[in-house]
Amino acid sequence: MMIAARNLVKSVGKLAVCATLSLAFYLPTSAQTSANVTAPSTSSSKAAAKLAASGAECQMVSQAAGQSRSRDNMELLFSVKLQDRADKVEDAVVPADGREGVYIGSADGRVEGKKLSGTMRTSMFSGDCPVPGIRKGAEPPKGLHLCTLNPGGIIETQDGARIRFDGKGYGLSSPEKYRVSMTVAFATDDPRYQWLTPMLGAMEGEFDLKAGTATWNVYLPRS
Repeated sequence: MMIAARNLVKSVGKLAVCATLSLAFYLPTSAQTSANVTAPSTSSSKAAAKLAASGAECQMVSQAAGQSRSRDNMELLFSVKLQDRADKVEDAVVPADGREGVYIGSADGRVEGKKLSGTMRTSMFSGDCPVPGIRKGAEPPKGLHLCTLNPGGIIETQDGARIRFDGKGYGLSSPEKYRVSMTVAFATDDPRYQWLTPMLGAMEGEFDLKAGTATWNVYLPRS
């Protein structure tokens, strides 16, 4: 059931925060860009504070300090390019109950990977996300803006399996890009893919609001 995957994500909330600390690597460093950063909203500030506080407790932070940023210890599970399909919550792939934030939209795309391939359908829920306002004509944030992400969905593999997934993480938007980073948990009743159930994936990608597309790259630790 989707509840099982959701509970798994909740139980590893601290790991989700640790994985999303990679967002710090995307922060602009030029003095000019820093000068143009606008003050975040209250909820965005709370999200940033939560991220920083959790990161201070995470062993991965101290470990990362002495490591390079290469993905030598990770392997790509799959990549997917998603296209927006539905903006109405009635069309959501997963129910809104228990989700963090408001419904942003649903999308689908082709999953491509050596160990996992097929199609994905997903719905995105997000807290303090500027997208709904922008769609109604509001101006995009002029500086950096942090929001929470809580998607869920289904992967239908090319050999007929159904894999449920839930994600928790953060999105960081700027005038140039909208970066996303999440921890992803999987659940399935198909014995061929139950090796995924105890695994936690790390996703990094981008969202293009104008095109209505998103690119996700999901990694697993090398065995």
